[in-house]
Amino acid sequence: VANDGAFHSDNPNWDGRVTTVGKGSLRVEADNNAVPAQNVVAGGNQVPLGAFKFEARGEPVTFTSWVMTIATTDSDSGGESSTILSVTVYDANGKAVAGPTDPASNVRTVTLTDSVTIPVGINTYTVKGNLGSTGWENNDTIIISIQTPATKITSVTGQSTGNAITPTPSSNVTATTITVKAGALTVTPATSLPAQNIIAPSTGIELGRFTLDAV
Repeated sequence: VANDGAFHSDNPNWDGRVTTVGKGSLRVEADNNAVPAQNVVAGGNQVPLGAFKFEARGEPVTFTSWVMTIATTDSDSGGESSTILSVTVYDANGKAVAGPTDPASNVRTVTLTDSVTIPVGINTYTVKGNLGSTGWENNDTIIISIQTPATKITSVTGQSTGNAITPTPSSNVTATTITVKAGALTVTPATSLPAQNIIAPSTGIELGRFTLDAV
């Protein structure tokens, strides 16, 4: 049997080509352009924690469970208890597609169980969360990651074929570093106003200049 899509003298007179039905794929990468390394303020709500690119090929891909790891560092090793709550994932249009979910108690992992469908193509999703107002200190850091999408993104199905899909890669995908800063305001005299003499009585005299630095 030729299976060549051509006519023949014997039966079958026309031999159609073989069509093989495959399945789509899903790949995950960090998107550090969407959320670059930056400073955030302790106590802030829905501050950016990182972003990931999901690339679906062949068909839209749906999954119903994924686990993210949140690694934090303590700048002074003091062991303070810091919190991240209401972790939420947003699409490129700012629509929440998963969460809000709080990390597991005493464990820096977040399990999202909302059904998410990735359209064909490259799609960026941003992760945000609420930082507690206490426990964080200047220069503490936050790094979120998916510890091997192949195992931490599960119940993955192609929307057209209905076939199960194993995401790639089988290695860790880590977003950029977010640094926590305590809110502060520093006031210093500006050097742009030199010492000067004035004549009394006078009006509209500039008596001083100050530089305000908000962190």
